[in-house]
Amino acid sequence: MLHDDDALVAKIASEYQSRCALALDALIAAGKDGLARARQFFDPAEGHRWDSYATWWVRQRIRLAMARSRAG
Repeated sequence: MLHDDDALVAKIASEYQSRCALALDALIAAGKDGLARARQFFDPAEGHRWDSYATWWVRQRIRLAMARSRAG
């Protein structure tokens, strides 16, 4: 599952790369932070699929990193 998670983060980060000045490595780092948050809060009893839940957190953290880089 970890390899799949890394691939998910890399895929999402590459989607955002053309939209900002951050390097791909920075976007991946932000995405991995989101993945860690997803692991922390994920509860399968709530009925969410892991990949859907993790995707939300990965995107959220990447967007946050992009906003912070624009703010200076």
